[in-house]
Amino acid sequence: MTFSEFLTAAWKAGVIRYEVDFIKRQVTYFSAFGEEYREDYSAVTLDKKTTKNSL
Repeated sequence: MTFSEFLTAAWKAGVIRYEVDFIKRQVTYFSAFGEEYREDYSAVTLDKKTTKNSL
């Protein structure tokens, strides 16, 4: 899924904005009606050998 596809899917689901907390590793999604959905995500580690040519 591309970032554009993610944004389109979130918009269709009623999300009008979201916030990412990189310290707590959480994303909070907000609806137009004041609803919030918070999601935790795992830490990500990158292998420097694998990603060096990708960045």
